[in-house]
Amino acid sequence: MNHNLYKTIIKQRIFLSLLWPFGGLLISIREFRYPYAKNLFWWFCIFFGLTFIVATGPNSADSARYAESLVKLHQANITSISEVMKGLYSDEGKTLDIYQSLMTFIVSRFTGNPQFLFLSYALVFGFFYSRTLWYVFDKIKGNIRLYLVPIMILYALVCPIWNINGVRMWTALQIFVYGALPYLLDGNPKKLYWSVASVLFHFSFFIPVVILFSFQFLPKKWSTFYFVFFLLTSFIKEINIGAITNFATNHMPAFLAPRIESYTNSDYIQNQTVADQNLAFHVILANNIAHYFIYIMVIAIWLKGKDVLNNHLRLKQLFNYSLYSYGIAQILALIPSGGRFVSVANMFMYAFLVLFIHVSSREISLIRRTIQFSMPFLIFAIIFQIWAGMLFWGPNTLIGNPVTAFMTNDATPFMTLIKQWV
Repeated sequence: MNHNLYKTIIKQRIFLSLLWPFGGLLISIREFRYPYAKNLFWWFCIFFGLTFIVATGPNSADSARYAESLVKLHQANITSISEVMKGLYSDEGKTLDIYQSLMTFIVSRFTGNPQFLFLSYALVFGFFYSRTLWYVFDKIKGNIRLYLVPIMILYALVCPIWNINGVRMWTALQIFVYGALPYLLDGNPKKLYWSVASVLFHFSFFIPVVILFSFQFLPKKWSTFYFVFFLLTSFIKEINIGAITNFATNHMPAFLAPRIESYTNSDYIQNQTVADQNLAFHVILANNIAHYFIYIMVIAIWLKGKDVLNNHLRLKQLFNYSLYSYGIAQILALIPSGGRFVSVANMFMYAFLVLFIHVSSREISLIRRTIQFSMPFLIFAIIFQIWAGMLFWGPNTLIGNPVTAFMTNDATPFMTLIKQWV
């Protein structure tokens, strides 16, 4: 393409994205192979933060607490960040994550409007989100077969932009993956410091960091071990949470003890158990579809894909790591809130599946038929993930722009509108 023509196209795309950010998202998807695509996608993420709807009332979520914290900080007579961070890493401190407290304090110095807080959250989240997606997408060369598209979408929906609702955990996930994927797939350790830095965004990410570094001391040729470990952990139904709590509190720094105890005490476990039992059928179904699809694909790849893996050793390493981290995540999922680590493992597993299916699906009929048979279930899982996100965005996100975002104050989520229409 002519250089001047390319520059003209970029200017047109930028102008359209400023005028209609959702249109920029559609362009970034259609033209994902072009270098500007990930930045158009990032811009939509930022705009999403600006139009983010803070859930209140019965649907109240973490974002309501963040918004309330911003308003209180803005109104308080606080002049030093040290006042906000005081007690952060103490036995009495309830907050262990620097990022959210620091960002909220910085924004509060200028405004008490939660729109700007979530814009700031989305700015950071969206950068790492767009980069982790395009790191994988840029490796897809040539034509894309239709049955790969839902796998790519599911990869993008493991940790979507509306997860800024729980900004600490999910920003940490994106940052961890941003550093780890280049190391596992390309042997490039230059971004590993980002994986380590994820602990500053959510304290629990010391666990994925330990998993990543422990993997380096395990033989890379132990594919059978990782596969068997992955399968066996799925049959573990119970663990001694008390023993884990005692071990963790005895070996972790003192400031971590209150947080570990808060996630493993009997009251919290009981509340989480009740919450899980009250999940709607379609929520359980969507989660099970994603879970069992992973199992079916792993077994199919193990049976028929070994030759492909042996010809793509870096891809084989990512496969082994995905099995290893997924197995540990399944054990952690038995602890309340530990299931979130399955999402961390899923980021690597779906990245692997996207790349493996792209290089092998034409060669392996079992893989191709498995995906084609699973297509209706995958579409249902995709629709559910988007539906869940509708709690945090409304019409302005789809048809608005930065100007209309400030001119209108409609905080009605799409989920509510659809329920009213139906």
